[in-house]
Amino acid sequence: MKLHKALFVPGLFVAMLFTGSAQAATPVSFDNPLIEIIGAKQIKKNVDHLEILRFSDSILSQSQTKAYYNAVKARTTSCAIVKFTTKSPKVKVILVEKPETQRGIDIGVYQDGAYDTCFHFDKAPADFSITVSSKNPGKAVTYEIVLPSWANSGFKGLELDDSATLEANPKVENQITYASIGDSITHGTGQQSKSFLTYPWNLARANGWKLYNLGIGGSTTTPEMGNELNDINADVVTILWGYNDAGNKQFTLQDFKTRYDKLIDNIRKCRPEAKIFCITPIFTENIIREGKSLLDYRKAVTDIVAAKAAAGDKAIYVIKGEEITAKEDLVDGIHLNPDGAKRFAEKLNLQIKPIVGSGVVHPPVPGANLILNPGFEEDVSNWTGNGCAIAKEIFDVHEGEAIAVVSDRTKLWNSLRQDVKESILMNGQGEYSMSAWVRCANGPEKLKIQLVVSDDAGTRYLGATSIADQTWKEFSCIRNLAWTGTLKSAYFEVRTLETLQDYFVDSCTLSVE
Repeated sequence: MKLHKALFVPGLFVAMLFTGSAQAATPVSFDNPLIEIIGAKQIKKNVDHLEILRFSDSILSQSQTKAYYNAVKARTTSCAIVKFTTKSPKVKVILVEKPETQRGIDIGVYQDGAYDTCFHFDKAPADFSITVSSKNPGKAVTYEIVLPSWANSGFKGLELDDSATLEANPKVENQITYASIGDSITHGTGQQSKSFLTYPWNLARANGWKLYNLGIGGSTTTPEMGNELNDINADVVTILWGYNDAGNKQFTLQDFKTRYDKLIDNIRKCRPEAKIFCITPIFTENIIREGKSLLDYRKAVTDIVAAKAAAGDKAIYVIKGEEITAKEDLVDGIHLNPDGAKRFAEKLNLQIKPIVGSGVVHPPVPGANLILNPGFEEDVSNWTGNGCAIAKEIFDVHEGEAIAVVSDRTKLWNSLRQDVKESILMNGQGEYSMSAWVRCANGPEKLKIQLVVSDDAGTRYLGATSIADQTWKEFSCIRNLAWTGTLKSAYFEVRTLETLQDYFVDSCTLSVE
């Protein structure tokens, strides 16, 4: 990683990375419409600069003694971006440091989406600047200036080489918006003041998502934070709170449960279709805090999510943070080090990406059949025999031109099944309707259609049982599907319960209610 230290020039701090000879400068105003500010809820135009704020005035105006967070820390610019495009061989970015600087200043630079360099200031005066050379001279380059996580840096404008101009930034189609909510682990403690090393940044960058980092160092669960999404069109939300709640003498476990529940309600009011991922507190050896066990806070998150899912929320999930972090990920026993933040983001992504997919998140479509090849018209593709043989037949069909026959069974659990995990992850928890037409080869038999679901809590069988004979009979039911932690597998299955006789299946459905 390239890192540049500040050079002192009387009246101005300047960090420089030069190539070529000096040229006359072309100033660009801070309010030029071709400059985008990304990751800020508010952009306030002052006399000579833009103030870039991650939160509303409602959050920022709260007294520290009354709020569950420190409003000074909330004024820092974690993961906010100044984005622009130009062919200028060199670009000077002029910034102003506000009083809320906490722990030094690290300015990250990306060119055309790739990390370029970082400029570090131990402490900057009011005005300072960085100058960057194009990595692709003569061609338009899109720059992303990543503001520091533990400082409040305002934007004063640009200087381009003589005759250079700004161009429109490339359009980003169908971009998912991601909001990360939490305490200092989300804000960026442990990664210096480098926003581009935080876990929300790594997660967003891996997927091409637009990021709003709503973490505040030192905060406890704040229900009002859900209201911040009223004008942030978040498709994906992560919540990582609990450690500070356990360590706060003022608040009980019940306080945490009440506030966490209200937080989710507030998010849902603003973003009814967003995918919400509730992360339990990550690994730490400091399990007991102020006489309270962090284990209880982890369980509280899991229980709240399960209750929300049971009540009909089809897009809320638990991720067990303690299971995807370890001691080597931490810088101080509590916060993630840079490598730990990267690993944490990668492991989060393994659970989040299959649910979110790519592009804009769309809500489930009630009634749409999630079963592939439901009538076996395409042979038995997408279906498997669980310890038995399956084949396509074209005689005595219920509907269409084909059915499936299930044979060569040696165990009752041998069955016809289809892997529906990805479809369920995309549609979320909630009520599902399932059906199938079934008949037996030899005589009356008790059969069952079911979803076989495995998660961190074990394996469950959700379905309906009835008697079938040698005539076609429809089996159907509606069941509430929820899971704990990671959904490990999910199968739609048709099986017998009493004998090993052959049976026939047609016209299978699985849909969101």
